[in-house]
Amino acid sequence: MSDSMQSNSEKQEIAEFVGISDEMELFSDIPKKFRKTDLKISPGISEYEVISRALSIGETNRGPDMINFLGNGIYDRVVPSTVDSIIGRSEFLTAYTPYQAEMSQGALQSLFEYQTYMAELTGMDISNSSMYDGFSTLGEAVRMAHRINEKRDILIPANIYDDKLKVIESYLYGLPVRLVRYSVNSKSGFINIEDIQSKITDDTSAIVVEMPNALGIIDENVPKIQQIRKNALIIAYVDPVSLGMLAPPGEYGVDIVAAEGQQLGIHMNFGGPTLGILSFRKDYVRKSPGRIIGETVDSNGKRAYVMTLQTREQHIRREKATSNICTNQALMAIAATVYLGTVGPSGLRKIAETTYINSRKLKEKLGGLKIAERQQLTGKPFSDVLVSFRKDVNGLQEFLSTKGINGGLALSRLSSGAASDVRNGAFFSTTEKTTDGGNCKAGRNTGGVLMTYHEAVYDEPLIFEYRSGTTYKLPGLEGKQKIDLPENLLRKELNLPEVSEYDVVRHYTRLSQMNYSVDLGIYPLGSCTMKFNPKYADAIASFRQFSEMHPLQLQSETQGELRILYELQEYLKAISDMDAVTLQPLAGAQGEYTGILITRKYFEVKGELDGRTDVLIPDSAHGTNPASAAMGGFNVIEIPSSENGTVNLDALKAALSEHTAAFMITNPNTLGIFEDHIEEIAKMVHDAGALLYYDGANFNGILGVTSPGIMGFDIVHFNLHKTFATPHGSGGPGAGPVGVKSRLKDFLPVPVIGKDGDRYFLDYGAKHTIGKVSSYTGSFMVLLRAWAYITYHGSDGLRRNTVNAVLNTNYIRKRLEGRFSIPYKTLKKHEVVISTENTGIRALDAAKYLIDQGVHAPTIYFPLIVHEAMMIEPTETVSKQDLDRFVDALIESSKLSPEELKNHPVNLPVSRPDEVKAARDMKVRWDGSTHGN
Repeated sequence: MSDSMQSNSEKQEIAEFVGISDEMELFSDIPKKFRKTDLKISPGISEYEVISRALSIGETNRGPDMINFLGNGIYDRVVPSTVDSIIGRSEFLTAYTPYQAEMSQGALQSLFEYQTYMAELTGMDISNSSMYDGFSTLGEAVRMAHRINEKRDILIPANIYDDKLKVIESYLYGLPVRLVRYSVNSKSGFINIEDIQSKITDDTSAIVVEMPNALGIIDENVPKIQQIRKNALIIAYVDPVSLGMLAPPGEYGVDIVAAEGQQLGIHMNFGGPTLGILSFRKDYVRKSPGRIIGETVDSNGKRAYVMTLQTREQHIRREKATSNICTNQALMAIAATVYLGTVGPSGLRKIAETTYINSRKLKEKLGGLKIAERQQLTGKPFSDVLVSFRKDVNGLQEFLSTKGINGGLALSRLSSGAASDVRNGAFFSTTEKTTDGGNCKAGRNTGGVLMTYHEAVYDEPLIFEYRSGTTYKLPGLEGKQKIDLPENLLRKELNLPEVSEYDVVRHYTRLSQMNYSVDLGIYPLGSCTMKFNPKYADAIASFRQFSEMHPLQLQSETQGELRILYELQEYLKAISDMDAVTLQPLAGAQGEYTGILITRKYFEVKGELDGRTDVLIPDSAHGTNPASAAMGGFNVIEIPSSENGTVNLDALKAALSEHTAAFMITNPNTLGIFEDHIEEIAKMVHDAGALLYYDGANFNGILGVTSPGIMGFDIVHFNLHKTFATPHGSGGPGAGPVGVKSRLKDFLPVPVIGKDGDRYFLDYGAKHTIGKVSSYTGSFMVLLRAWAYITYHGSDGLRRNTVNAVLNTNYIRKRLEGRFSIPYKTLKKHEVVISTENTGIRALDAAKYLIDQGVHAPTIYFPLIVHEAMMIEPTETVSKQDLDRFVDALIESSKLSPEELKNHPVNLPVSRPDEVKAARDMKVRWDGSTHGN
């Protein structure tokens, strides 16, 4: 199977125009010794067969119909149908990061609203537009604190969950930071204020607190931290639903808030994708990671939204960026926004209060059992109820499973630091769905429908500017709840909009229509691989057999999930010729960082880390490469390109030394050129004792023809939302698996997925593991879609897709020759870079003209080594008609004067938003004022 959009006669016509008689001529620059003859995976199958196979595997899971008492970060909450309907709309689901603001106003406004919701919910000044997940967000928060004050010590609770601690430690590699643990009172479950006070010094950077804490307790001592903090920052890791009734952390002196946002309208998804929430005080905005959306005006004075403060980010600052994050969790942020709009402030309060009441009832019932200890924690739980039993609880979860109940998670499985404080402790978690009969179960809406982008020419107010409406009905939440907590812990007001479900649906449907997406036409963003996202994968991702699974369930209950992950691992190994794969990284940039951590650990074990200080990177590389290397504590040395657009071998040879840890390179490179001397590069790097790192962003140009393993690479990260057609979601979620050669497999993050006979299991056996980089086993629902894509296409279809993508690129190259300057005149692979400099027009102006013609503009001003660059990547999923339409429009732009082009675009909701004003005036949340236009 392949995703060709062209007939055989059209392909023949394109091939003749390009000047080839055999498809392998497109790959004549790849040495024959590096050609791949067999992908070593099964042939493709039909859509029906893929869906049937997925359903059959899903039915081996247990969970969707069990009574659920699992929580501890991921919760089985009510997800209103509005959420799945809106985020299933293809204009949100299949759009890219909103770099072209005029074509992305719907996503940008939705994310602006998300920022407002999160800032209000947490009581902070500013929220960014999302992070990967809760654990990695806390890691970024700790890095942020160190950037702010450059102090050494981070105080953390002694009973913090082990996996959360491992992720924090992964994010602190390369920083002169020390983690100092403080104690927790074993009777109340509250943090020990006196112990914290004794550990605060002039070198304390930040104090990390949790609310509720690792024992599930609403910690009455947390607000007291501000009285003893001295000059240390306070970082709070919070439960966002609890903030419907609990005082926001901004009220008790917190400087940075991190949270796991899965509870806000996102299914359990076996732990991913979820949502990382990060908010903070405005003084620290320029030290913060991640994207921020700002309000501004366009050239006509009309309200508009743009990505702002981008000079902090990797694509501009490179190794000096505040973070390497690129893809974030935009679609999940939109889900949270729709959720909060649907339930409203009174609904969120009811959900929080009911959860709290249910937890109190459950604690009372469980604590009264004969097998329970008489003395339980005196602190009050919010959702996670910890009960101490008189007998060992390590088999309790297994026993309850036989009764159709998910629960009884042993505390020792989560926190080695807490197990000694609470003897034989086990968790039972509640939500608003918990009743005396268990948790109610419901079906799932499978998504929305496509409306036409070009109809979106109206103004749409912010959700906060809507008039009040009828609130969403929630199960069993009638009447005022009595909350027996100190007054200073309770929320006084929650200034969120109270609107009808009808208004929410209409509002976000209208916003979606302001987005351009892959489902609407050609989306030729260079190095972004915006290919069609197959609908069979959407269907499979909607199966509740997958989406309603909790990541902390017993492995015997999750065999379907584990089988999917194992098979995807095997697919990626075969495709890349690597020996081991981790699926844990949540985006390509996090995959890069994982590869850098593996590099560090490898040289640390060899005893060479102190000397291996440098990572070499081509000057044409993606910005995430230098940002990731710098995050890992390495010096970045840039290697210039030669006159033919490939790596300058003399410069590389001169830069390689005993101090080199790795050379990061993508092949084909960002100019679309295959580095045909890769064998010589690999030998030079390995002779220097360094590792060769493959950035998989451009893998679509060689998949099935050659592989990183054949070319001599040691580490590779994959971008599943590029090569394997998972949706970009207006900026995320993504997935960035990492593959390594055998000598590095013991350094992978844990767990990976193992197989023993017919049983799949979580394998923690890597003896030199870097730990963890995210909360669970990866972004499962993204990984599931990639599994479906590979299974459908098989070995024959994947290779055919590559051939078609490269053919389309060279068709564009050939048609534009003589019209635009094309640096480095050679065959191109996945993309072609042109320059508008010779035409007298600016790349930006040509891009804005293209927008008016109903096609998305290419990537502009990158790579940096080409002046007035336009980077064009058509992919294989474009018809000849669309290719010609795009090229014709681009050629037409070159015939217009610069003055004429500056009037474009004119056919969209906004035109040329003022990005300078957005950064200067910095309005990044709704302030209560309405806009007159």
